Amino acid sequence: MRSTGVLWPHPAIAGRSPRRGSVCECGLIRLAPLLPVQYPWQAGSQCRTHMYFFLIIGCLFLAGVIYNIVKGDYREMAGGLVISAVMFAIFFARKRKAVREAEAISTPALTPLECCKCGTRDDVSRRAYLLTYSVIVYTSKSPGEFKPVCHKCRVRAGLLYSFATSILGWWGIPWGPIYTVQAISQNFKGGIVISDEKRGA
Repeated sequence: MRSTGVLWPHPAIAGRSPRRGSVCECGLIRLAPLLPVQYPWQAGSQCRTHMYFFLIIGCLFLAGVIYNIVKGDYREMAGGLVISAVMFAIFFARKRKAVREAEAISTPALTPLECCKCGTRDDVSRRAYLLTYSVIVYTSKSPGEFKPVCHKCRVRAGLLYSFATSILGWWGIPWGPIYTVQAISQNFKGGIVISDEKRGA
Protein backbone atom coordinates (compact mmCIF):
# COMPACT_ATOMS: atom_id res chain seq x y z
CA MET A 1 0.00 0.00 0.00
CA ARG A 2 2.70 2.50 0.93
CA SER A 3 4.89 1.33 -1.93
CA THR A 4 2.32 2.55 -4.47
CA GLY A 5 2.06 5.96 -2.84
CA VAL A 6 -1.71 6.09 -3.37
CA LEU A 7 -3.83 8.12 -0.95
CA TRP A 8 -6.81 6.08 0.17
CA PRO A 9 -10.32 7.45 0.89
CA HIS A 10 -11.82 8.45 4.20
CA PRO A 11 -11.92 5.47 6.61
CA ALA A 12 -15.73 5.58 6.70
CA ILE A 13 -15.69 4.85 2.98
CA ALA A 14 -12.85 2.36 3.22
CA GLY A 15 -14.78 0.46 5.91
CA ARG A 16 -12.07 0.56 8.55
CA SER A 17 -10.81 2.83 11.31
CA PRO A 18 -7.21 3.95 11.89
CA ARG A 19 -5.45 2.80 15.05
CA ARG A 20 -3.54 4.89 17.54
CA GLY A 21 0.18 4.28 17.52
CA SER A 22 0.15 3.13 13.90
CA VAL A 23 1.66 4.50 10.71
CA CYS A 24 -0.45 6.57 8.35
CA GLU A 25 -1.31 4.58 5.22
CA CYS A 26 0.63 7.02 3.05
CA GLY A 27 3.63 6.38 5.31
CA LEU A 28 4.19 10.04 6.22
CA ILE A 29 4.52 10.00 9.99
CA ARG A 30 4.66 7.55 12.86
CA LEU A 31 2.04 8.38 15.48
CA ALA A 32 2.69 8.17 19.19
CA PRO A 33 0.10 6.14 21.16
CA LEU A 34 -1.26 9.21 22.98
CA LEU A 35 -1.58 11.52 19.98
CA PRO A 36 -4.96 12.22 18.32
CA VAL A 37 -6.12 9.72 15.73
CA GLN A 38 -4.98 10.67 12.23
CA TYR A 39 -6.63 9.59 8.99
CA PRO A 40 -4.80 8.80 5.75
CA TRP A 41 -6.67 11.56 3.89
CA GLN A 42 -5.32 14.11 6.40
CA ALA A 43 -1.73 13.01 5.91
CA GLY A 44 -1.28 15.30 2.93
CA SER A 45 -1.41 18.21 5.35
CA GLN A 46 1.50 16.61 7.25
CA CYS A 47 -0.91 15.29 9.83
CA ARG A 48 -2.59 17.58 12.34
CA THR A 49 -0.05 16.75 15.03
CA HIS A 50 2.76 18.58 13.25
CA MET A 51 0.49 21.40 12.11
CA TYR A 52 -0.63 22.20 15.66
CA PHE A 53 2.94 21.93 16.90
CA PHE A 54 3.59 25.34 15.32
CA LEU A 55 0.45 26.79 16.91
CA ILE A 56 1.52 25.61 20.37
CA ILE A 57 5.05 26.99 19.96
CA GLY A 58 3.60 30.30 18.75
CA CYS A 59 1.33 30.52 21.80
CA LEU A 60 4.25 29.80 24.14
CA PHE A 61 6.36 32.55 22.60
CA LEU A 62 3.36 34.90 22.72
CA ALA A 63 3.04 34.20 26.43
CA GLY A 64 6.73 35.06 26.75
CA VAL A 65 6.11 38.33 24.90
CA ILE A 66 3.41 39.28 27.42
CA TYR A 67 5.72 38.38 30.29
CA ASN A 68 8.54 40.52 28.86
CA ILE A 69 6.18 43.47 28.41
CA VAL A 70 5.22 43.26 32.08
CA LYS A 71 8.88 42.89 33.01
CA GLY A 72 9.88 45.82 30.79
CA ASP A 73 12.38 43.83 28.71
CA TYR A 74 11.45 45.13 25.25
CA ARG A 75 14.42 43.61 23.43
CA GLU A 76 13.42 40.10 24.48
CA MET A 77 9.81 41.01 23.71
CA ALA A 78 10.69 41.94 20.11
CA GLY A 79 12.53 38.69 19.50
CA GLY A 80 9.71 36.61 20.95
CA LEU A 81 7.14 38.53 18.94
CA VAL A 82 8.97 37.80 15.68
CA ILE A 83 9.27 34.07 16.45
CA SER A 84 5.62 33.92 17.52
CA ALA A 85 4.50 35.63 14.30
CA VAL A 86 6.53 33.17 12.21
CA MET A 87 5.01 30.17 14.03
CA PHE A 88 1.46 31.49 13.54
CA ALA A 89 2.19 32.22 9.87
CA ILE A 90 3.40 28.63 9.32
CA PHE A 91 0.35 27.24 11.10
CA PHE A 92 -2.17 29.20 9.02
CA ALA A 93 -0.25 28.49 5.80
CA ARG A 94 -0.39 24.76 6.52
CA LYS A 95 -4.06 25.00 7.41
CA ARG A 96 -4.83 26.61 4.05
CA LYS A 97 -2.67 23.99 2.34
CA ALA A 98 -4.66 21.23 4.06
CA VAL A 99 -7.90 22.63 2.64
CA ARG A 100 -6.48 22.76 -0.89
CA GLU A 101 -5.19 19.20 -0.61
CA ALA A 102 -8.50 17.90 0.71
CA GLU A 103 -10.19 19.41 -2.34
CA ALA A 104 -7.58 17.93 -4.67
CA ILE A 105 -8.00 14.49 -3.13
CA SER A 106 -11.80 14.46 -3.13
CA THR A 107 -12.59 16.30 -6.38
CA PRO A 108 -12.09 14.60 -9.77
CA ALA A 109 -10.59 16.72 -12.53
CA LEU A 110 -13.28 18.22 -14.78
CA THR A 111 -10.86 18.60 -17.71
CA PRO A 112 -7.98 16.37 -18.81
CA LEU A 113 -4.88 17.03 -16.74
CA GLU A 114 -1.74 18.36 -18.43
CA CYS A 115 1.67 17.39 -17.11
CA CYS A 116 3.31 20.40 -15.47
CA LYS A 117 6.68 19.31 -16.89
CA CYS A 118 6.13 18.27 -20.49
CA GLY A 119 2.52 19.29 -21.19
CA THR A 120 1.28 15.86 -22.26
CA ARG A 121 -2.19 14.61 -21.33
CA ASP A 122 -1.27 10.93 -21.47
CA ASP A 123 -1.22 8.98 -18.19
CA VAL A 124 -1.28 12.08 -15.95
CA SER A 125 -2.00 11.90 -12.21
CA ARG A 126 -1.88 14.40 -9.40
CA ARG A 127 1.32 13.79 -7.49
CA ALA A 128 3.01 15.32 -4.45
CA TYR A 129 6.64 14.85 -3.45
CA LEU A 130 7.97 14.58 0.07
CA LEU A 131 10.25 17.10 1.75
CA THR A 132 12.04 16.28 5.00
CA TYR A 133 13.85 18.75 7.23
CA SER A 134 15.20 18.39 10.76
CA VAL A 135 16.35 20.59 13.63
CA ILE A 136 18.01 18.56 16.39
CA VAL A 137 15.02 16.76 17.98
CA TYR A 138 12.32 17.91 15.52
CA THR A 139 11.88 16.19 12.16
CA SER A 140 9.22 17.03 9.61
CA LYS A 141 8.25 14.95 6.58
CA SER A 142 5.44 16.34 4.45
CA PRO A 143 4.37 16.53 0.81
CA GLY A 144 4.41 19.64 -1.31
CA GLU A 145 1.51 20.77 -3.46
CA PHE A 146 -0.29 18.19 -5.56
CA LYS A 147 0.51 18.83 -9.23
CA PRO A 148 -0.39 17.04 -12.46
CA VAL A 149 2.58 14.92 -13.51
CA CYS A 150 2.72 12.24 -16.20
CA HIS A 151 4.20 8.80 -15.64
CA LYS A 152 7.23 9.63 -17.77
CA CYS A 153 8.13 12.72 -15.70
CA ARG A 154 7.31 11.20 -12.31
CA VAL A 155 10.92 11.03 -11.09
CA ARG A 156 12.16 14.28 -12.65
CA ALA A 157 9.32 16.26 -11.07
CA GLY A 158 10.48 15.30 -7.57
CA LEU A 159 14.22 15.90 -7.95
CA LEU A 160 14.11 19.32 -6.28
CA TYR A 161 12.32 17.87 -3.23
CA SER A 162 14.79 15.00 -3.04
CA PHE A 163 17.75 17.38 -3.32
CA ALA A 164 16.41 19.64 -0.56
CA THR A 165 15.67 16.61 1.61
CA SER A 166 19.20 15.26 1.11
CA ILE A 167 20.57 18.54 2.52
CA LEU A 168 18.03 19.39 5.26
CA GLY A 169 16.71 16.03 6.38
CA TRP A 170 19.55 14.34 8.25
CA TRP A 171 19.98 16.67 11.22
CA GLY A 172 17.34 15.31 13.63
CA ILE A 173 17.51 12.63 16.30
CA PRO A 174 16.27 9.94 15.91
CA TRP A 175 13.92 10.33 12.91
CA GLY A 176 16.02 12.58 10.65
CA PRO A 177 17.99 9.90 8.78
CA ILE A 178 15.02 7.49 8.72
CA TYR A 179 12.55 10.01 7.27
CA THR A 180 15.18 11.32 4.85
CA VAL A 181 15.70 7.87 3.33
CA GLN A 182 11.94 7.24 3.25
CA ALA A 183 11.20 10.57 1.55
CA ILE A 184 13.87 10.22 -1.12
CA SER A 185 12.82 6.62 -1.78
CA GLN A 186 9.16 7.62 -2.16
CA ASN A 187 10.06 10.52 -4.45
CA PHE A 188 12.01 8.23 -6.76
CA LYS A 189 8.98 5.93 -6.89
CA GLY A 190 6.90 8.82 -8.22
CA GLY A 191 5.82 10.55 -5.01
CA ILE A 192 2.33 10.31 -3.55
CA VAL A 193 -0.32 9.72 -6.21
CA ILE A 194 -4.02 10.53 -6.18
CA SER A 195 -5.77 7.95 -8.32
CA ASP A 196 -9.37 8.38 -9.43
CA GLU A 197 -10.23 4.91 -8.14
CA LYS A 198 -9.12 5.76 -4.62
CA ARG A 199 -10.79 9.17 -4.26
CA GLY A 200 -13.10 9.74 -1.34
CA ALA A 201 -15.62 11.53 -3.56
